[in-house]
Amino acid sequence: MNWNEMLGDGYFQAVKDRLYDRREPLVWPQQVSKIVLPHDFSGKKVLIEAGCCVGAAYKTFRQRYVRDSLKYIGLDFTPRYLEEAKTYFVRDIELGNCEFILHDIIDPFPVTGDYVVCSACLEHILSFEDALENLIEATEEHLVIRTFLGENYEWFASDVGLPIQQFSFKSLLGTLDEEFIVRVHRDWYTDSIPQLVQGAVRMFYVVSAKRR
Repeated sequence: MNWNEMLGDGYFQAVKDRLYDRREPLVWPQQVSKIVLPHDFSGKKVLIEAGCCVGAAYKTFRQRYVRDSLKYIGLDFTPRYLEEAKTYFVRDIELGNCEFILHDIIDPFPVTGDYVVCSACLEHILSFEDALENLIEATEEHLVIRTFLGENYEWFASDVGLPIQQFSFKSLLGTLDEEFIVRVHRDWYTDSIPQLVQGAVRMFYVVSAKRR
C-alpha cells in the first residue's frame, strides 16, 4: 500500500503546510506531552513515533523538553515524507536530537524506545495485529496509541481505498493489559465526539499504556 499515491499531492501539501506553520499545529502531541509523558526526564530518553509522516509532532516535543533530554526517532514507510522531514530538521539531525528511518510498521522495529507513540495510523493497517505487536515489543516504558475505538470492531475502505478500522475497547485494551497498566483518555482534538469519516461514524481516543 503506497499512502503517497493513495492520498495524493493535496495531502502531502497539507502536511507540509503544518510543518512550515501555514496550518494550525497538531493537537495530539500536546496531549501526549502534558498528560501522558512526565514533565522531567532523568537522563536522556528515546521517543519513537511510528507513522511520523513529515515529523510535525517533533516540533511540539522539542518545544516541551530540553533538547539534551529527549531523542526523537520518526519511523515511516513513505520516502517522500521522510525526505521532507530530513530537510526541515537537518540541524536537529546534525546535533543528534532526532532521526528519521524508513520503516514499515508491520515489520519488527529497528530500534526500541522508552516511549513509543502512534497517532492516526494503526486503524489504516490491515495487518494491525502485527503492527500492534511491534509497537509493544519496541516499548520499554510507555506506549501511547491514538486511534478509533468503539464497542465493536468495524472495517471499511475509504473512497481512495484506504482501510479505516475501528477497534473494540475490549480487544485493544485486553491485549495491552497483559503487559501494561492501561488508561483511556478523551482525545483533545475531537473530544472523542463521534465523527463522520468517509461515510462511517468514528471516535478517536488516546490509549496510554505503561509497563507493569
